[in-house]
Formats: sequence, structure tokens, C-alpha cells
Amino acid sequence: METGTVFPQLPESEAKRAPGGDGGNGSVDGDALSRNPYAGLVSHLRASWLSGKTRPMEYRVAQLEALGRFLDDKKQQIMDATASDLGKAPFETELSEILMCKNELHETLSNLSRWMKDEKVDRILAVQLDSAFIRKDPYGVVLIIAPWNYPIHLFLVP
Repeated sequence: METGTVFPQLPESEAKRAPGGDGGNGSVDGDALSRNPYAGLVSHLRASWLSGKTRPMEYRVAQLEALGRFLDDKKQQIMDATASDLGKAPFETELSEILMCKNELHETLSNLSRWMKDEKVDRILAVQLDSAFIRKDPYGVVLIIAPWNYPIHLFLVP
């Protein structure tokens, strides 16, 4: 794992394309981009979420599987970084960071379809012909700030 830049960077052309004067829909003007290096990235993520492509279960499964592959592919780099930064032994990192995350990924992949299903609720007599259910929709883009002592596990499994 590289030290320094933690967040992925957008291409230069993408970072400067954020719309301005949006009336409060979350995009930023060019001036804000020059002050905040992550504004373009957040605008890009928000636009992706607003497009609706992140809602289907297939997309979510693909993202979770990609996260599992990332943990496998970068395992040695993660262990090296936690050893260097925190003095953690490789075994401790593998157990407390990587395997815990992989276990949660497995649990999530096993239950995702059930968690995403609409939940039927009881209706009173006056609205028996209507349908009533609870739909569990995501709210949008979030910022996760993790503590330093278990940087991978507490970041990915809040």
C-alpha cells in the first residue's frame, strides 16, 4: 500500500468539468474545485450515484467481489504498510484486517438479496387496496473516516 495519496485521482479533464450554479443539487463551481482537491472526485461519485447505476444488485455484487479481489491482490502491500506505519505483525494484520473484511464480504454477498428486498407492512382497513412496503434505498455518497488502529477493517466494515 502506498503512503501519501489515499484517494484515487480523477483525470485532470474530469476534475475541471464540475458544473456551477446548480441550485443546491450538490455539484460545485470551479472556484470550489481550486480550493478543495476532492471536490471533483465527489462530484464524479455523486453523478454516478444519481445516474442510478449503483442501485441494481448485480452492480453491488460486482463491486463487493472487486473489493474481495483487491484485498487478495494487495494483501502483501497492506501487511507491509501496517507493519511500517503501525508496527503490526503480518499475522495480526492478516487476521484482524484482511480476514475480518473477507468474512464480512462473504456475509454481505450471502445476504444482499434478502437485505435489499422490499419489506411488506400491515395495512389498515381503509387502505387495503393500496400496497404498503418499506423500500431500503441508499441515500447517496458518504464519507467514511476510520480510526488509525485498524485502518482497513474499521474503514471497510463500519
